[in-house]
Amino acid sequence: MVKAALAGDLAVFSAHTNWDSATLGVASALAELLELSQSRPLAPAARDFYKLVVFVPAGYENRIRQALFEVGVGKIGEYDRCWFASSGEGGFRVPTEASPFLGRPGMEARTRESRLEVILPPALAEAAVQAVRQRHPYQEPAFELQPVKNYGPNQGSGLLGQWDPPRDLVAELEGRLEFPAFKWAGRRPGLISRVALLPGSGGDFSRLAHQQGAQVLITGDVAYHQALEAADLGLTLVDLGHYETEWPGVIRLERLLKQEFSHRDLKMECLVLEQSPVWHYQLGARERL
Repeated sequence: MVKAALAGDLAVFSAHTNWDSATLGVASALAELLELSQSRPLAPAARDFYKLVVFVPAGYENRIRQALFEVGVGKIGEYDRCWFASSGEGGFRVPTEASPFLGRPGMEARTRESRLEVILPPALAEAAVQAVRQRHPYQEPAFELQPVKNYGPNQGSGLLGQWDPPRDLVAELEGRLEFPAFKWAGRRPGLISRVALLPGSGGDFSRLAHQQGAQVLITGDVAYHQALEAADLGLTLVDLGHYETEWPGVIRLERLLKQEFSHRDLKMECLVLEQSPVWHYQLGARERL
């Protein structure tokens, strides 16, 4: 595939886990197709960040903040130039051979300082540290990088949704042309109100879905031992197929890209491969192409 892309002078952008975890991503598109409401992520996605804490003498806060903002730190969601500061007192003893910004060589010193905090992605950690060292008035600035995790709104793997009023699961799936065949494990599904979705291969999420009160987990690529686990939990596990559960996300991605192209006045087309490159169906039986 890479060779063909190079031969055709094509750039390749891969949207896999990022599109799975997006707020309007694959699971959300499947939930919309199934008319589920009150949805939230089944497994919320954590993003890794650093919190940079640097101690700055009073009056130099803006100087350090500006240096950090210039390298791109301090972004939270759609907001940028985000920071927090608190005041306190710091003390230190100056080395005898030093030329300090504050204090006298060989003597102890104390001064009013601000504790300045900003958030940054790991990729900007080195640049942020260099910015602090270059713009800080102290010979040896005091700072630390603390690893933190943050959860974006409605971002994560899968989705937990609601049918209100409850629906007959089998009748609901059988009545949709998008799902020409499916199989299920566990108890015989009847009227269902609380539904978990994991487009693609999600058989390992049965226990998590059960713990969150789901009556059924809809996914694809279910293995035998995963079906046994769902049956032991008393959870209905439905295998709609990998392609079938992810296809609604492809259609939504096409629509969002077209909207973005139009908004930016870009003369670009967005085309979708309209048939699965792996499987096709005939009379409900799966056959290899």
